[in-house]
Amino acid sequence: FHAPARLSDDLVVTASREGLTRVSFDIEQKSYRNSTDGDLLISGIVYAADLDADTMRPKRIPPCVLGDNQS
Repeated sequence: FHAPARLSDDLVVTASREGLTRVSFDIEQKSYRNSTDGDLLISGIVYAADLDADTMRPKRIPPCVLGDNQS
């Protein structure tokens, strides 16, 4: 948390993939007032991993999740 938002504020929210491995990646999220040049209101990082539903063990992230540029 960096600063409060007001009810009348226009908010811009960004998300970017960071820290990619074969089984996990981070999603960095930020919220700004009015534009990405405005005040940073909140930021956070979500850690995501692909798990096998039966064993709950990590498994390789499918190419369709990584996008066209990754394999």
